[in-house]
Amino acid sequence: MSKESLYRDTMGSIIKTARLNRRLMDGKIGQLGIHHSQHFLLMFLSRHAEMPSQREIAKEFDISPAAVATTIKKLEQGGYIEKNIDREDGRYHEIGLTEKGRCVVEQSKVLFQEKDIEIFEGINEQELLQMQTTLGKVLENLKCLEQKQRKGESE
Repeated sequence: MSKESLYRDTMGSIIKTARLNRRLMDGKIGQLGIHHSQHFLLMFLSRHAEMPSQREIAKEFDISPAAVATTIKKLEQGGYIEKNIDREDGRYHEIGLTEKGRCVVEQSKVLFQEKDIEIFEGINEQELLQMQTTLGKVLENLKCLEQKQRKGESE
């Protein structure tokens, strides 16, 4: 097998794995009554002691503040989060999880733990560590390529 074929087949495997994992997890997340992007936001909020602003969330996920506002609105309407407006700056919103939101976070943690066990069945710790190292290198290479692409676009 040529090196080019190996590269192509490996990237194909990474892409297929990511897509299948997302489909499987989206189905599980959907059973909790939320959508993929809403789940990301709930999990992000659960990991922060101090609740971030909408602006900070947009920066973290590299998405527009409008996309964050839409997701927040849906989560707020569903009773998963609450917004607190800063008294000094009426435009600044702190976001917090409600009891319903915390419950979904805990349920999803259990779902993910169960799926991780199933997904990595038959793969030993050494193989996982090697995979983690290798994928970390791939990720760094992709980040470098993205930076180069952005620089090329701005020139």
